[in-house]
Amino acid sequence: MTTTDSNSAVTFREALSGAVRYWEPRRLAYNAALLIVVGGAFVAGLPVSKRVVSAEPMLVLFILGVLANIAYCGAYIPDVALQHTSFRDIWFRVRWIVLVVGTLMACALAYLFVVGMFGLVGGNW
Repeated sequence: MTTTDSNSAVTFREALSGAVRYWEPRRLAYNAALLIVVGGAFVAGLPVSKRVVSAEPMLVLFILGVLANIAYCGAYIPDVALQHTSFRDIWFRVRWIVLVVGTLMACALAYLFVVGMFGLVGGNW
């Protein structure tokens, strides 16, 4: 949280700095959650999932990881916007919900992308 009183105006720079301070340290947990999902699906899909350990599928996984991190940046939009409203103090208390829901959504999407790649389709899991 910033030291700015909720009744005073917040500059864009202050709001963006506050968003960076909040979201960037949590990006590690977000990526760890995605890694657990993808790694768990890989292990669950063995021995079929071993075929993914080649250049083209690894490139697809890399691109998906980059896209997941671009999607994570979407949290900055409501964060910065809500810091400029009268709901600023409430937002600081509840923005963790956006982190949890967004991480769960990203994990679900990651699983849906890798389920076929790792041979988990057709009841093999």
